[in-house]
Amino acid sequence: MAQQAIRAACILLLLSSLICAASAGKTRGKPTAAQDKQLRARREECQKNAACANLTSHVDNCVLRCVSPVCYTDIFGVEELEEGEVDGTRTRKFNSCARKEIAEMEKNKKLKGKKT
Repeated sequence: MAQQAIRAACILLLLSSLICAASAGKTRGKPTAAQDKQLRARREECQKNAACANLTSHVDNCVLRCVSPVCYTDIFGVEELEEGEVDGTRTRKFNSCARKEIAEMEKNKKLKGKKT
């Protein structure tokens, strides 16, 4: 009886630790609300940017290029969006790239803060 109770407790402990480890792993690499907020703020700032605000066409390309020149070149550089075109796949790739860029910048800021 005691052995069965110990065995059951060990199994429950093992399962709970696996569940905790799995749930902890799921959050890694996913965008945080802070990164999404920074991405929206960048986009809004770029939309107000005089260079993009004064355009009558290709505003989307200008805004995307302003938000992240590196990600824009990687995702849209070869084939820019046409006026009014919506490309969900490339937009998701761009957003993912820009979020990673923001996360990397945050990480670098934290590292610089620790060094000083």
